[in-house]
Amino acid sequence: YPNQCYHLDCTLLQYKVESAKWSNLPTTGLDGKAYIVFYEDIDCGGSETSITLPNAGGIKNFDGKKVNGLISSFMIKSQPSDVDNGFSNVCSWASADVVGGSVSQDDQLVMVVPKPTRV
Repeated sequence: YPNQCYHLDCTLLQYKVESAKWSNLPTTGLDGKAYIVFYEDIDCGGSETSITLPNAGGIKNFDGKKVNGLISSFMIKSQPSDVDNGFSNVCSWASADVVGGSVSQDDQLVMVVPKPTRV
C-alpha cells in the first residue's frame, strides 16, 4: 500500500536484502510519479535509496547504493507525506522465511490515517 512502511525485522531478511523484484505497484502519484524507497532503519528512516516507478520491476543488486547490505524497511511513495498507512512486518507473511522466495500482500487497504500535525 502507498505510504505504508514495510519492516524487514527478522533474522532472514534484515540487513541481508541484495536485490528486489516487484509488480503491480503504483506508477503515478506525487507530481505524477511514484517511488519505492529502501531504508537502513526499521522505521523507514536513516539512509535511503529511492527508485522511480516503474523501473522494469526490480533492481538486480544494491551495490553502490547507500543502503547496500543495510536494508531494514521500504515504502511505496505515491501519496502526500501527510497520509500514513501504518506499517506491516514482511517477516510475518507466508514464504518470508524462504531463501530466494517471494512474498505478497493482499489487496485490501485497512488503514489510511493522516499523520498528526506538529504544533
